[in-house]
Amino acid sequence: MIRIKNDFLRGSYTPLITPFLDNKVDYKSFSAFIDWQINNGTNGLLICGTSGEPFSLSLEERMDLLRVALDSSYGRVPVIAQVSSMSYKDTIRLAVHAEQANADAVMVMPPPFFKAPQRGIGSFISAIAQETSIPILIYQIPSRTSVGIEIDTLETVSKKFKNIVGLKQSANNIEFDALVIKKMGEEFRIFLGLPEILYSRIPQNATGFIVAISNIFPGRVARIYKYSFLGQYDKAEKVKKEVESLNSVAFLDTNPIGIKYMAWKLGLIRSGEHRLPLVAPKRSDQAIIDLKLREIINN
Repeated sequence: MIRIKNDFLRGSYTPLITPFLDNKVDYKSFSAFIDWQINNGTNGLLICGTSGEPFSLSLEERMDLLRVALDSSYGRVPVIAQVSSMSYKDTIRLAVHAEQANADAVMVMPPPFFKAPQRGIGSFISAIAQETSIPILIYQIPSRTSVGIEIDTLETVSKKFKNIVGLKQSANNIEFDALVIKKMGEEFRIFLGLPEILYSRIPQNATGFIVAISNIFPGRVARIYKYSFLGQYDKAEKVKKEVESLNSVAFLDTNPIGIKYMAWKLGLIRSGEHRLPLVAPKRSDQAIIDLKLREIINN
């Protein structure tokens, strides 16, 4: 693995939502939202992750979002670009663009729908690693891709390509995570993507979080990481309970429907628009979310 700074790719990174206005990407809201995120304590940013609706965006929009993110962050926090596309060619293009734009890292997942075999997943990741020298995180999210990378495949590609430096784990598999650290070493980064396991594996098997609720609570999620890293689990649990109270209603529907609605209701973006096939929350869900937001604001 390439040498990276000890504090790099550690902490809580927000997988940013993508705001739309009149069916166009609202870059003005996006830039302002990034500034708000940094001022409110996020440790880093992920562009075009699952919460960013990447497969509703054109390549040009995805590249423009990354440029805006890099310009708006002013190097204050690391910026990661999720670059996977349905097309291998487009994925390479996005990865090369991210490196040329000076993103800090890229994230790659097996393209959805294909259900590729392990040799295909390994070849896909290897091709991207071969075309770039930028640090790469592999995105493990079988709920979206229908397949995941197995430990033998991960070990093979990581040994062959030194710029593969970590994994975002969005499956609850502590045995796999422990095996990753055993095989790849303690410097291999693992970000947790499930709110229910936020602090229990820091620092033993994980180095950070990338969770959707950080769009709303960047500072609180970052504090969960900080307390967990310091071994102050009572404090981490207390903050986690505060986050869970809102996270429980954020996922009444498919992510990022609830998260984007919350961001709009809180005035963090100018519109709660999605692109089809995603749509606004049902009225019954909106009422539940509104009630929970009022409770949190009043407290």
